[in-house]
Amino acid sequence: MLKQFKFVSVLIIFGLLIGACSTPALPAATSEAGPTMSAATTDLAPSLEALATTLAPTLAAAAGGQTPGPEAIATEAGPTPVAITAPATLPAAAISGKTIQYEDISITVPEAIASDARIEEIEEHVVGEDAYPELSYPEHYEVSFEGYQHAPSFHEARIYIWEIEDYLALDKVNAELISKRVNELKELLAHSSIPIPENYTKAFGGSLPFLPPWNAGAAFSAQVTRFPFQNGDGIRYLTMYGQAYKPVNNFELFYSYQGLSADHKYYISAVLPIASPVLQDTDAYPPDADKFAREYQPYLEGELAKLNAEAAEAFRPSLALLDAMMASLRVD
Repeated sequence: MLKQFKFVSVLIIFGLLIGACSTPALPAATSEAGPTMSAATTDLAPSLEALATTLAPTLAAAAGGQTPGPEAIATEAGPTPVAITAPATLPAAAISGKTIQYEDISITVPEAIASDARIEEIEEHVVGEDAYPELSYPEHYEVSFEGYQHAPSFHEARIYIWEIEDYLALDKVNAELISKRVNELKELLAHSSIPIPENYTKAFGGSLPFLPPWNAGAAFSAQVTRFPFQNGDGIRYLTMYGQAYKPVNNFELFYSYQGLSADHKYYISAVLPIASPVLQDTDAYPPDADKFAREYQPYLEGELAKLNAEAAEAFRPSLALLDAMMASLRVD
């Protein structure tokens, strides 16, 4: 009996070792130094090639109808996971751009996205506890753009780079919320082979991690995928925030990339206006606003399905170009 027990134990341990070895690791941070010249013309092909290499196992598994990696994060039952798309790859000739650098931050901006960009250090700003939470922020870096290729939008094109400890120390009123969103993003990125649970992506209630803590809620998360930047990892999605039953529209739609540097020191948040040909351009309500509110859930699900079915090149700016730009980011 004892020999049989030992034999079964060895089999169990052997099985666990095989399972552990099959779990894919997070993409390794690149050791190459960032660009050393400001406003130097460059090519994003190496970034996209590395990105495609990183995503190859996931894409191959998806093509075969398989889910790579373990089947669940926790033992308790959770929401049904949903499939995620992967960034499209563009020909190298179509993605030449300008590399800008400030201190230890660099990014390459494709010419089809903006004519120029700059990285600035923004001073700390603190308001009273009764003000909207996004009005208080620590000293941080921002990437802003000139000649951004998009029609008028509610949002300004910005990439925010915060030091997490500074954010938590400054905004004590919202420290718990900020910490929660950072930890959610860490968890999602740590299990990058597992489809993102539906409770993050469903229409009317699903919300992926996002900073700053806006005084509004996300209506949906479309075109969701994960991909790394030069020394970190993140999640990309399209969304729209509001405080009411709003029509899904290009005036308020934006591209979001929420990422963490490999050392988990910096949090990156991109808010980049984007437009789709399947959406109305303005936030104008339909004639029967009451009926629209009553039928909002199925309406939102339909709009989300249309956005998820759109090809990367149908968006303006191109979804693939925005991905390429974010993949080129380096924050040391």
